[in-house]
Amino acid sequence: MPATIKAGLAARLASFNVSDARIAELSKAVQKDGLSIKNFDVCSHGICVDYFTTDIDSVAKLVKEGKFKGIEIFPWGIVNPDLFHVKVGLDVPELAGRVAQR
Repeated sequence: MPATIKAGLAARLASFNVSDARIAELSKAVQKDGLSIKNFDVCSHGICVDYFTTDIDSVAKLVKEGKFKGIEIFPWGIVNPDLFHVKVGLDVPELAGRVAQR
């Protein structure tokens, strides 16, 4: 999984001239136990990561960690009462304020 995340970040950030060392650092930073990464993209903070989990303790641990610029937590409620979508904005100064290019 770590190699897959690193490859995905490298592909997504290719047009932003982010160094391989920084991509390796970011791939380690976005991996969180109990949280499954479904998407990551360039956003106003740098990188936004979409996690999904059924483990509320993993969400609480992430919130306590506090190593992010912003966090949004969406309980899926009636559709799936045990599922949470957690969107986290990570500070990446070399990407902050840049528009995602597709």
